[in-house]
Amino acid sequence: MAELDTESNYFLFHEDEEEEEEEEEEEEEEEEDEDEDEDEEGEEEVEVAAVDMEEDDSEEDEEENDQEFRLTFQGDVNPLDFTETDAFGLQPYQQFERLEYEALAEKKRKALNDNPRSSDGSAKKSRFDDSFLTSIDEIMEGMNIGRRRRKSRKPKKKGRRKGSKNKLSPEVTMKLGEANIYYAQRQYEKAIHLLKEVVMLAPNLSETYHTLGLVYEEIGDTKKSMNFYMLAAHLAPKDHPSIWKQLVTLSINQGNVGQATYCLSKAIKADPEDMSLRFNRATLYVELGDYQKAAESYHHIVELCPENVDARKMAAKMYQKCNQPEQSISVLEDFIKYHSKEIDFSVVNLLVGIHMENNAHDNALQQIEHVRSVYCSQKQLPIDLMVLAGICQVHLGNIEEAEVFFGLLKMEHADDVAYLIIEAGNALMSLGHYQLALKYYFMLDKKSEHFKGLLHLKVAKCYLAITERAQAITFFYKALSTMEHNVDVRVALASLLLEEGKEDEAITLLSPTKHIESTIKTCSAQSKPWWISGKVKMQLAQIYHAKGMVEEFVDAILPSVSEALCVESFNQKVL
Repeated sequence: MAELDTESNYFLFHEDEEEEEEEEEEEEEEEEDEDEDEDEEGEEEVEVAAVDMEEDDSEEDEEENDQEFRLTFQGDVNPLDFTETDAFGLQPYQQFERLEYEALAEKKRKALNDNPRSSDGSAKKSRFDDSFLTSIDEIMEGMNIGRRRRKSRKPKKKGRRKGSKNKLSPEVTMKLGEANIYYAQRQYEKAIHLLKEVVMLAPNLSETYHTLGLVYEEIGDTKKSMNFYMLAAHLAPKDHPSIWKQLVTLSINQGNVGQATYCLSKAIKADPEDMSLRFNRATLYVELGDYQKAAESYHHIVELCPENVDARKMAAKMYQKCNQPEQSISVLEDFIKYHSKEIDFSVVNLLVGIHMENNAHDNALQQIEHVRSVYCSQKQLPIDLMVLAGICQVHLGNIEEAEVFFGLLKMEHADDVAYLIIEAGNALMSLGHYQLALKYYFMLDKKSEHFKGLLHLKVAKCYLAITERAQAITFFYKALSTMEHNVDVRVALASLLLEEGKEDEAITLLSPTKHIESTIKTCSAQSKPWWISGKVKMQLAQIYHAKGMVEEFVDAILPSVSEALCVESFNQKVL
């Protein structure tokens, strides 16, 4: 018996007991080598059909499920409703996800009911699981989603079901032919009209929805086109990776990352050999900020393609972001372990860097020594690894050993190893070895223009730490010459000038320049002019107040007070 839920887009179907028993008897009579089809003649179904698939033990969680969910239509349901956002604001792909989730919950319930409870402990667990699934049922019922219970059946053969053996009726065949002619002649409205008639006559025919997708794509309705392609892919008698891949591209172009991820998962199931799909899905997880899924996705690529260095490095980086250093290290160490004859030093660098990020400098040194003894016994390690070894020695308090490693930097052209020189200086500075840090920073002072502002700022901070204030002021000014709109640098320099009793100089530093228009032009799109900063205005107001300059104090403080009052007034209105 069939009924239509008028409050949702889903067609609810219920089978009589007698019909189910007859169906089971028919299935028992089938030969074991005969392909089984859930949509056999005389069986009415509209819901998600679960078809057993080949299991891949190494697949990710969503790919480990031994079933695939399919949607079939029959009865009075209008399949075109699935091309629109439903009453709950769910997009079509989200509606499919919800149906799949509901079918999976039903499968878990059935598995629990089929397994006898052998102990009190298992009984308690089953009661907990039942209550959990009951909660799911209540939620789904509240969302007007029905589900038809199915009796247990004999194990099905694995593999995707074949398409319907029923031939198309002459009426459907004729209308499809006419619609295709209209499509070829670019008479799109006539084609759409005929194709929608075909949908109502043969709702489970994938080709109809695909053609509708083509038509809507031609007339520029990309959203409608995607939704029809989605239906076509779900109703196809066998997997069509090309449709899912097309949906991925369209979804990304539309900025629909959620749908793109969904379609990528489907495309991967349809074409598991295409590694680019797996890379694209992992990349989308990164963009979404779901680093755990990204790590697992990259790691799965590694399991399928152990030689893929890029996947290994990305898996390690994502695990590190998820605070799982053991996983991160394991992925990289496995690669080094099984490549005894040759090594990718980018993998070694990343592994050493991860050890260092986790303050495991001993382990980092051991890894560098292992690589040196196994791969570079007759030659010198790359200079970046040598510098990393020196930085580890700094953190372990072995400054003399560190200087030996850093000594290699003097033998290279400074511009070629500028970032390594800065890293060495930063390590020394962070641990309070300011004089030594200056030694390396000055190696770049007159050679590298690219790092000028940052370099001068670090030198200024080193001089300030060793109380050489005059030198610190000089280099703060040098830093400002290339970092004019850096508020923190300006405020730090102003504070230093005040400590030296140079109030007028500090006021000049914190006051807008006379050539404001030209200064604004040098301000990047991301930054704001430094003189509108609250930090600058507050420090300037404090100086005026200390000097008894009331009028100037009011002028400096008034904009900040007005802004604060406006914010407070707005908050009061919101409340």
